[in-house]
Amino acid sequence: MAALATECAGDQDHWWEFHDYYFEGPSRDAYTRDGAIAVAAEFGLDTDEFAQCVDDRAHLDRIYGQHTDAVANGLSSTPTIVVNGERGPTRADALIELVKDLAEG
Repeated sequence: MAALATECAGDQDHWWEFHDYYFEGPSRDAYTRDGAIAVAAEFGLDTDEFAQCVDDRAHLDRIYGQHTDAVANGLSSTPTIVVNGERGPTRADALIELVKDLAEG
């Protein structure tokens, strides 16, 4: 539900708010359909549009596809960053350095 709700929120330009909300470990209610809709209301989303997206499972194929790809590539945790086919650093400062090195090189 967290992934689906986040993607549906992204349809209304609120992907990062939902990502951050779920990443912080909300109450169990937030992982239900009604709980996700309540979160959408808190963030000011059009709850009818959001609920329709959740009910239609509009992004579920892409979510499952991403999961399948990650498992096939040996990735088992989040966040995991892959740069040029190799696991990259998970710390922001190390990632910034890696990107700078790639840009220069």
